[in-house]
Amino acid sequence: SSGINAEWLLRPGKTFYDDILHDFYPNRPRNEAFEDMSLYDFASKYDKTNVKDPKAGGKYIRIVRNDGTYVRTMRSRTKEPVIYHNNYSMTEQREEFYYSMLCLYKSWRSESDIIGPSATFEEEYNRVIDDIAQLKEMSSRRMNIYKAREKRKKYRLRLCVDTTA
Repeated sequence: SSGINAEWLLRPGKTFYDDILHDFYPNRPRNEAFEDMSLYDFASKYDKTNVKDPKAGGKYIRIVRNDGTYVRTMRSRTKEPVIYHNNYSMTEQREEFYYSMLCLYKSWRSESDIIGPSATFEEEYNRVIDDIAQLKEMSSRRMNIYKAREKRKKYRLRLCVDTTA
């Protein structure tokens, strides 16, 4: 097991199944095409298949552990899925938020890769955000959504105050 905190990331029954975190993604092929691939991209591009010994071609990848043990064959998706994951509050669930963002958009093979040299996930997030374009883009989107929700709350609160005055 990779030690990845699945409860912080998964929404059961959706695109992220437990074994993608513990077996498939950490053991993805060790070549240029996969080394810097994020979990989000991996889950978007590949899915489980029952084919054990695929014919040559780019449609299939074999997942093999470091010791050479076969894990699974994955195939390229024909349709891009909607990726569901837990959305944590940036203000109320800080470590969970930063952990999930790093886990999704920073390339890793073990838990120690996610936190890197930092003491906390927030510290690591701030250390790498400018180096990982996908993390920066998705963080910006999340921040815009957060700001819009806060404005909506203030507007609704103002409406309630105005109507009771």
